[in-house]
Amino acid sequence: MSRSKVLLCAALAAAVPAGTASAQDYPRGPVRIVVPYPAGGYTDILARMVGAGLQQRLGQGFIVENKPGAATALAAEQVAKSAPDGHTLMMVTVTTMAMNPLTMKDLRYKPEQLAPVALVARQPFMLVASLQFAPSTVRELIAHAKANPGKVNWATQGVAGSSHLVGELFKSLAGIDLFAVHYKGSAPANIDIMAGRADLHFDGVGTSLANVAGKRVKAIAITSERRMAANPDIPTFVESGLGNMVAYSWYGIVTPAGTPPPVIQKLNEEINRYTQTREAAERMARDGSEVGNMSPAQFARMIADEAEMWRQVLAPLNIKLDQ
Repeated sequence: MSRSKVLLCAALAAAVPAGTASAQDYPRGPVRIVVPYPAGGYTDILARMVGAGLQQRLGQGFIVENKPGAATALAAEQVAKSAPDGHTLMMVTVTTMAMNPLTMKDLRYKPEQLAPVALVARQPFMLVASLQFAPSTVRELIAHAKANPGKVNWATQGVAGSSHLVGELFKSLAGIDLFAVHYKGSAPANIDIMAGRADLHFDGVGTSLANVAGKRVKAIAITSERRMAANPDIPTFVESGLGNMVAYSWYGIVTPAGTPPPVIQKLNEEINRYTQTREAAERMARDGSEVGNMSPAQFARMIADEAEMWRQVLAPLNIKLDQ
């Protein structure tokens, strides 16, 4: 059985309702939301939004704990080993649940050890560039990179993370040679892009839109099929000639496998209620995100589909990375 099918079966089992008794007194104390990136990036911003919403709705503290490193694997390992009682959550991305198992040889957690709770948001990646970087379009960038092989760099959010692998996909489709500079998250990578110490960065649009609007970086293109309503002036890679350059960054809540299904169901319902509020939905729309609003079972199926999609994308690239 493939890894994605194992994950789906485990997640669907965790999502089956089994009464409500164990959820009646949940949460019984403070809840940790582990974020596998430094403070300041969009994953951290969403985690703090959701934490504040849950705290207000459930009357207990939801405390964000940043634990960056190893392309989210350090945080995932810690959460996978935590007590399965709903008092440890993690804000995961496609990196944690779909990419790491495909690229890391010594992964110390398995995605099926993390039970899907709720999809919070989804958004395309945006390729941004330093204001000092001469090219301003995809075609100009490709031409410049071909004329200067290995001299153009791109900042990633960590080895084998989504921003790294999306960059590798771009290199492959465009037939260019870029040099990767690995950081521990979106925030430090963006600092060097804005300072002109790095050339390019694939980031979620939630962070990038504000930097583009503030003229701290310039937008090259986004990885969605169509332009965003939040900024329709930014072109897609598809219309720029790279039809297969389509990828999304997504953000969801998981908890250790074995957490009682009623607790998972309660968390799912409360997270979905919060993200559907006018305040949260409008904030995410301004950030270029689509609100999640999935059941645990639907989220599990989405994760399995993403894992299979990235397996097909990465197989011909033959990317295998150590932590």
